[in-house]
Amino acid sequence: MTDAVPASPAPNVSPAHHLLALMFGYVQTHLLRVAARLWIADLLQDGPQPLAVLAEATSTDTSVLARVMRALTDLGLVAEPAIGQLTCQ
Repeated sequence: MTDAVPASPAPNVSPAHHLLALMFGYVQTHLLRVAARLWIADLLQDGPQPLAVLAEATSTDTSVLARVMRALTDLGLVAEPAIGQLTCQ
């Protein structure tokens, strides 16, 4: 196991903040799993792709995939160099 989130919170960290960090760690891991299962990195290896193309290639709903891609962008794994165009970082 990594040291990203300690098993017990530091003395100056509130229990609520510690719980929030644990929950976000789970969400980030789940996002990575979804991206891997959809082969997002492979679909973006040749450069930016429109969201609609990615949704069609992965057989996913465009609005749902948009939320996943936005979250991956927030994690710094995906970039949007132009509006609606997505690429790997």
